[in-house]
Amino acid sequence: MEQKKKSAFLKVLFVLYVLGVLFILFFARVNRGDLYHWELFSEEHLADRLQWIPFATIQRFFAKLNAQTINLQFVVRNIAVNLLLFIPMGVMLPMLFPKRFDRFWKTILFIALFVFILEILQFLTFYGSADIDDLIFNTFGAAVGYFLYYIGSKIKKSSSHT
Repeated sequence: MEQKKKSAFLKVLFVLYVLGVLFILFFARVNRGDLYHWELFSEEHLADRLQWIPFATIQRFFAKLNAQTINLQFVVRNIAVNLLLFIPMGVMLPMLFPKRFDRFWKTILFIALFVFILEILQFLTFYGSADIDDLIFNTFGAAVGYFLYYIGSKIKKSSSHT
C-alpha cells in the first residue's frame, strides 16, 4: 500500500510539474502577436520568432553581450532555465513509467519530440519562439535528468542488495 501512495504522489507531482512548465512557456509571457500586431506567418513573425540554425541564438546573445546591449545575467538565466527546466522530466518519466522509458534513447526521443511540439506551439500562439537552441538545451537538460535517475537507480539497487 505504501508503494501505491508513493506512486500516486509522484504522478500528482509530475502533473503539477508539467502544468508548471506549460505555465512558464505559455502564460507567464506577453503574447507578441498582440503586442506587435503581427499576423501568423507574416515576414515579421517568421523573422523574429523562428530560429532553426543551431546555436544562432546563443551567438546572437554573445554578440549583444560584446556590444553591451544585454547583460550577462540575461544570457546565463536563459541558458540555465532551458537546461534546468527539463531535468525533472528526465528523472520522472523513467521513474513513473519504467517499462515505456526503460532506455535512455526512448526517454530522450520522447522528450525531444515533446519539446519540439512545445516550440512549434509557442511559435503558432505567439507566446515565445520556435528556437532550435531551446530544443537542444531542453533535451540536454533531460539527458542530465535521465543520467541522475540512472545513477540513483543503480545506487538504490546496490544498497538493497547489501
